[in-house]
This record gives sequence, structure tokens and C-alpha cells, in this order.
Amino acid sequence: MTKKQIIYDTIKAKRAKLGISQLKLAELAGVKESTLIRNLKGETDMNLGTLLMICEALNIKGII
Repeated sequence: MTKKQIIYDTIKAKRAKLGISQLKLAELAGVKESTLIRNLKGETDMNLGTLLMICEALNIKGII
């Protein structure tokens, strides 16, 4: 498993634990839902700014 996949899996798990939909997470992070979905599927690379906004929205610290 790559580091990128570990990060994405952590984000998915935290989102599921909090019961937040992908749409809600996208809104909280200020990104498009389609961008979030493509990023977390590994279809596109997530830029650092997006990653930080998502981690902040989910209150994830120390992931990167």
C-alpha cells in the first residue's frame, strides 16, 4: 500500500466514522464533490492545499 493510499484511506475512514457524506465533506473543505471523489479514488492527484482543507474539515492532525 502506498503512502498516498494510506492517507486517502484515513480520510475515508474518518469521514465514515463521523457520518459525513462526500458532499458534506466537499462543502466543509471548500472543494467540488467531483474533485474530492476523483482524488480519493486515486484517479487524480490531490494537491496539498486540498489535502490540508480536507484534513482541517475532518480535524485530522499529523497525517502528512
